[in-house]
Amino acid sequence: METHTFPTSAQDQDKKTQAQIDAISQQIRESQPLASHLQPISTLLQQYKSSSSQSESHSDISSKLQDSNFVKGCQYLATKYKSWRRIRGDGNCYYRAFLYSLCEQLLEGSLAKDPNILLELDRLICYAKNSLDEVTKFGYDRFTIEMFQEEFVELLEFLLCPSNAHENISNSSQSSTLLLAQQDLHAKLNAENSSSDYCTWYLRVITAAYLKKHPDRFVHFLDEQYYDVPTFCSREVEPMGKECTNVSVLSLAEALGITVNIEYLDGQELQTIREKQQNQNQTKQQTSAEGKIHSNNHDAHCKKGLVRYKFGPNHANEQNCVQLTLLYRPGHYDVLYST
Repeated sequence: METHTFPTSAQDQDKKTQAQIDAISQQIRESQPLASHLQPISTLLQQYKSSSSQSESHSDISSKLQDSNFVKGCQYLATKYKSWRRIRGDGNCYYRAFLYSLCEQLLEGSLAKDPNILLELDRLICYAKNSLDEVTKFGYDRFTIEMFQEEFVELLEFLLCPSNAHENISNSSQSSTLLLAQQDLHAKLNAENSSSDYCTWYLRVITAAYLKKHPDRFVHFLDEQYYDVPTFCSREVEPMGKECTNVSVLSLAEALGITVNIEYLDGQELQTIREKQQNQNQTKQQTSAEGKIHSNNHDAHCKKGLVRYKFGPNHANEQNCVQLTLLYRPGHYDVLYST
């Protein structure tokens, strides 16, 4: 008797696909924290040296060249940065990296009573409190997103006073107090289904609202399949797990008034770059449509390095008290820490 195999229905296939996606997501959650502890920059180099040695037996010349460029890029990073922080690769890495780096800098400056940082923190808390009125202008339901906005405000306010317990540590040094506060922040931003996820999604809402506020400016730089900003936002910005594009990077930086520097470790050959000298006033900047700033500084010396782009408000400059530095690798972002 013959047995007949019936074709899998589209609905069954969708269920199987979703099950595979869920399994991969679960594996990522079990193997990667939302944000790692600090790692020496040398560990990044070791990762690519290992990859490069494994590819020596391959016949693909282009693959070998790309691996070699990754190694050279890591060697360059080691001359500028002492450590890095790995962010979970779940599609939300840019927003998490942005959030972690921002909170970390604000926390350190707050505990040091840095007046510029305290002013910046006050500005951001005020922005966060007023942001609900702003984003609801662009179709977001107040009742739905209010909890996420409140979580963002609470996180920023936490940076002003990380823990009441720290106020009672009379014999502790400033460095030990900072260490305890950093540990509190790390735990807070590593809790599953908690502050990090809520604030990450709210940063997506802020990003989307800013894009919708300036549709004529951004619509020309969307991927080819998108003809309008609202559709792009609904499919690429608002859903958790969707990777961040340059348009969204710029949008979030401008919305919050934060400068973001990104080093691009993407397997390309090192580029000739100009390193700025002391005279910053002679630097002329040219901004591209995507917000990438290219410097034309004649008081500079040239060397080989990674492509580095700066995103942020037009008034941003080198003296900004808060500047985030992130590392881009294909499809992923982590946090960098200077030497």
